[in-house]
Amino acid sequence: MMTNRMMKIWLKRILLVFLVLGFIGMTALGGFIAGFSSALFSKSDSTAMTEEVIAGEDELAKIGILSLEGLIVTSEGESPFPTGEGMITSSQVKRWLREISQDSDLKALVIEINSPGGSPVAADEIYQAIKTLRATGRSVVVVMEDTATSGAYFIACAADTIVANPATLTGSIGVIAELTNAQELLSKLGIDIEVYKSGKYKDFSSFSRQRTEEEKALIQDYIDTAFNLFVSRVAEGRNMDEAAVRALAEGQVFSGEKALELGLIDQLGSIEDGVSAAQKLQGLESAKIVRYRTESALDLLLGRVSAVMNPFDATLNYLSAPGLRASYLPSF
Repeated sequence: MMTNRMMKIWLKRILLVFLVLGFIGMTALGGFIAGFSSALFSKSDSTAMTEEVIAGEDELAKIGILSLEGLIVTSEGESPFPTGEGMITSSQVKRWLREISQDSDLKALVIEINSPGGSPVAADEIYQAIKTLRATGRSVVVVMEDTATSGAYFIACAADTIVANPATLTGSIGVIAELTNAQELLSKLGIDIEVYKSGKYKDFSSFSRQRTEEEKALIQDYIDTAFNLFVSRVAEGRNMDEAAVRALAEGQVFSGEKALELGLIDQLGSIEDGVSAAQKLQGLESAKIVRYRTESALDLLLGRVSAVMNPFDATLNYLSAPGLRASYLPSF
């Protein structure tokens, strides 16, 4: 006969299973609704840019403002929803910058950024795209908003000038990766994981066991490679010695005021100051100021649907994906 203690254990296990299945069901339902809506409305060119003139309508020389907000990823496929809401995707940003570069009237671009960071590959792709735009003779100014840490700071280093608010949170130069080890929990639940693999390292990111010392060394080697890239990009963009950058690259965050003191940014200010800096870089007394709009009405609609259906934000979805994921992100 089953004892009360055994019955409680089995009830807990059954409750856990139902909770997991319920979460999966809600997430799948949200994805289905957003995906179905996307297909229904044929969102073929939702990320095409439009311009809103905000000053100097009669001027010929143009300064554009482009806003980037969210986690930095390589493509919308890394978002659980087709809108890519809460994401800065390098594939989109590269396309926008190519389109901007074709405008002969554009003399400078001001990029507003509000992001904790994200993918090392995506950050470097955007960095290179900004450098390509600058090579055409245009000036680029980055204006940091509330947060521009890690991968967002990496991107900012590609600009001619970096502007931040005194209270902006920036810095966090470094790389982080986390892997879950649920071996003890699985053992307590009486769950065994069988693995069949082609090589000894194939399951190195498995949550069902601890990493071996060899596997830890392989992971650390990758982290070091991504970190060295980060340091070199900061040194290049800020015209700093790599040793000086490494002294500031223990993952610590800085206020905008402290970043100015350390030479990580160029001036304190707002978007207006960023526009003024862009005008000075191009020697312009006046210019047409335009803001680029990159969201269609359907993007906004589907974004609201995904936000309602998904109880967690984009950052959690990014970090909770299975396997090793190294990131230019703060550790908090």
